[in-house]
Amino acid sequence: MARSSSKPARTIVFAAFSGEELGLHGSRHYVSHPPFPISSTKAMINLDMVGRLRNHRLTVFGARSGDALSSIITEEASKLALQTRESDGIGRSDHMSFYAKKIPAVHFFTGTHADYHRPSDTWDKLNFDGMEKITDLVRATSYRIAGLLVPMKFVGLSSPLSTNEDTGRQGYGTYLGSIPDFERTTDGVRLAGVREGSPAAMAGLMEGDVIISLADIKIHNLEDLVAVLRSKKPGDSVEIVVLRNEKPLTVKATLKERS
Repeated sequence: MARSSSKPARTIVFAAFSGEELGLHGSRHYVSHPPFPISSTKAMINLDMVGRLRNHRLTVFGARSGDALSSIITEEASKLALQTRESDGIGRSDHMSFYAKKIPAVHFFTGTHADYHRPSDTWDKLNFDGMEKITDLVRATSYRIAGLLVPMKFVGLSSPLSTNEDTGRQGYGTYLGSIPDFERTTDGVRLAGVREGSPAAMAGLMEGDVIISLADIKIHNLEDLVAVLRSKKPGDSVEIVVLRNEKPLTVKATLKERS
């Protein structure tokens, strides 16, 4: 796409946050001690894991948190031959700190993979062409938002992860060790893999399994799975029902503390 040389109508702030997985510490500090009044912040775009675009498909969390946000992203993505898949929920990364302040917030995400949080997640596996497309999408979306004569209105989402009640907790609750597959859309949570030595691995879960129930609670999507894990304590034994080759299979897992 053409690179705009015009100055945006609004200030655009670039921020790098730390302590996200320990409880959104960096982004929570920012919204509590902003360099500009938080009331003047009109939107937030979060880039968290955007290095491995596959099949031109980009997952977007929080696109409906602003009344014009979804349409802007969809229009700009179509110009770049990017396919966006909107999640019903807000997600659970640094943008949540802004969402909790009633600021439209969106998270661009290319999905997890077998190298997630492992030394094998090396630079040579990055999709540089995909990163350039996402960069162009961020640039175009930012300029569109900055140029709005009337700022977007905040829209609250009804997902279990749309509230801020968990942002002060350490991490994301108990640890199962499952790696969700964001490339597949289905009812339940399809696994791209499991962590070696994790409760999921010890229970016998494997790549391709679709979690449809955990602790007798129906799992429709990732937000459901995270919400249930947050409600449990390390050491709890839970029953997990998965579809394996389209047939139900029940296993038991003992959850661990997330470190």
